[in-house]
Amino acid sequence: QPDEVKPHPKAGITRKKIEINSDIDDAIDQKLAERKKKTAAIRHVAAAEHYIHFMESNNWDPLIDDATSVESGKRLCRYLAYESKIWGLKGSSIRGKTVSIDKFHVKNGKFPPYKLSYMAMEYVKELVREDKPPQPKIPVPPQIIDIHELEQSDKPDTIDECDAMSIGHGFCLRSIEYLGQTQKKIDKRALHWRDVFLKED
Repeated sequence: QPDEVKPHPKAGITRKKIEINSDIDDAIDQKLAERKKKTAAIRHVAAAEHYIHFMESNNWDPLIDDATSVESGKRLCRYLAYESKIWGLKGSSIRGKTVSIDKFHVKNGKFPPYKLSYMAMEYVKELVREDKPPQPKIPVPPQIIDIHELEQSDKPDTIDECDAMSIGHGFCLRSIEYLGQTQKKIDKRALHWRDVFLKED
């Protein structure tokens, strides 16, 4: 007879059942917020890489020693014009790139060039002023969702569509609260997935 196969020592051990409450939900949200921060850090690296590529393509040292000099200011402005004209970036997006470039300099033991260059910062402000006003995202009113559900009730995907529109409606209404007043951290009072109740299981 073959030897008896013994179960793994941990076999049969079950986790302690826990009740999902607001504290656990907040802890999960905090973990997801940490992931968002890591993603933001990766974006900063990518922005700095674009800057480095541009500077090296012009045979300039990406690390600026004296940001207050006229020559450095011209180079910094030229990079801003490159992002605006060639890649079509908005002034607000370019302003975000300057933050990444400043961090890149600080990490390499240099002073942040865009913070110190009056010439470059004035150009950033000029580019931001050229931005067209943002178009607000208008949520689908609940009454329209109800009408759509009634008119399309014979189609199998209608309920899924209405659920999606309802979720979009809620997120649009509360999107201002989502990041809180600081715009840097998630507001615990903001809409969570647990606040959404779908019409079918």
